[in-house]
Amino acid sequence: MKFVSLAAAGLAGIALVLLAIIGTADVIGASFLGIPVPGTVEIGASLMVAGIALGLPLAQYARRHVRVEIFIDRLPRRARAVLDILAQLSLAVAQWLRLNPYTKHDSVLKLSLPMANVRRLQPA
Repeated sequence: MKFVSLAAAGLAGIALVLLAIIGTADVIGASFLGIPVPGTVEIGASLMVAGIALGLPLAQYARRHVRVEIFIDRLPRRARAVLDILAQLSLAVAQWLRLNPYTKHDSVLKLSLPMANVRRLQPA
């Protein structure tokens, strides 16, 4: 499980570096050359979603995900375990709903990329 989490985090890092490169190229192209990179908004949104979604497994594995520490730390160990299980189940259900094959198949602005593929990468 650790290997998969680390691999996903590596891919998240690559996605975010590509996001920075495309954003920089778009700004430079639009400002100095008058030629923006086509589809920057769509590509950027997809890379951002991929960066976030692919970073979640490592955060979950390392138990470094965001939660209300002030509240959670004051609970008994058994209650914390129950809340962890509920969090895992709700994440699983949300991802299952996200991967539903009956998702509406519209496309994004300029590139006509199928939006269903982008939605599958979005965290719940």
